[in-house]
Amino acid sequence: MDEVTDRLRADHNLRPRAVDGTLHTAWVVLDYFDVIVHIMRTDVRERYNLEGLWGDAPLVKPAKKARARAAGG
Repeated sequence: MDEVTDRLRADHNLRPRAVDGTLHTAWVVLDYFDVIVHIMRTDVRERYNLEGLWGDAPLVKPAKKARARAAGG
C-alpha cells in the first residue's frame, strides 16, 4: 500500500481522497476519485473475483513512460 501511495504522491502529487481498511484487514481500498485501487491478500482476491465482476470494463494500458519505468528504464 505504501508503495502505491508514495509513488502517486511523488510522481503525480496525488493523495487518496479516502482510505478504507488496513493491511491487517486483508483488503485496503484507496479512493483517488477517478480511480479506485484495491489492495488485497490473494485468498481475498480469489474469493471476491473483482475481475469477474468488472470483466466487461475496458482494459486501460499504462502509458509508455510508465511501462519503461517499470522495466527499469
